[in-house]
Amino acid sequence: GTVAGPHPYPLLVRDFQAIIGKETRVQHLQQTGKLPDALVACVGGGS
Repeated sequence: GTVAGPHPYPLLVRDFQAIIGKETRVQHLQQTGKLPDALVACVGGGS
């Protein structure tokens, strides 16, 4: 989601979305044996 809002909301969003990045990294390494050359992500889409 969007990181806008009063403290501590931005920190919560940062921490929860970090999990997505960590899982993506692990799964990609498991499936391909290497990290991707590029990664494209939606920013500020309210996802």
